[in-house]
Amino acid sequence: MPIVRCKDKTNLIAERRVWTKDRQHYWNVYLWKTIKDLHQNADPFCNGGKFDGDKVALGCHCPTPTLLDFESGELLPKPKMGELHFVSQKWDEEIITHELTHVLFHRLKMLCPNPLPILEEDDMGREEIICHCHGRLFPIVYRWLWEIDTPENWIRVKE
Repeated sequence: MPIVRCKDKTNLIAERRVWTKDRQHYWNVYLWKTIKDLHQNADPFCNGGKFDGDKVALGCHCPTPTLLDFESGELLPKPKMGELHFVSQKWDEEIITHELTHVLFHRLKMLCPNPLPILEEDDMGREEIICHCHGRLFPIVYRWLWEIDTPENWIRVKE
């Protein structure tokens, strides 16, 4: 029986699901009130919230565990590929892009366990699939965060 980690959503500002274009895989995206809330709800992937010495994680990608077919040796990815966690007023383009890069690497490992042909060959078709995935997910996550959590140092101008 699988173990499910329950989140304390008391300090959750918002959550949403983002899908790939083919709607075969998705990620749940969470926006937390504080850094502590992110760390409590994204651990153990967040490593206690400390990276590079004293630098605190302001975003986190938590991949979903994947099953392995022992007979064929193939990975059996679930529709849910993982979670993205962000902190209110602490996210920016760099943090979103950083976490989405983790998303792409994880997706590549799950759907193509031997990615070397994609990386070594000039196979623009498969490379484009990866780039389109990032190009699709970034504006969805960024616009969603912007709508619900506009940075305080920006002022909305009404026309």
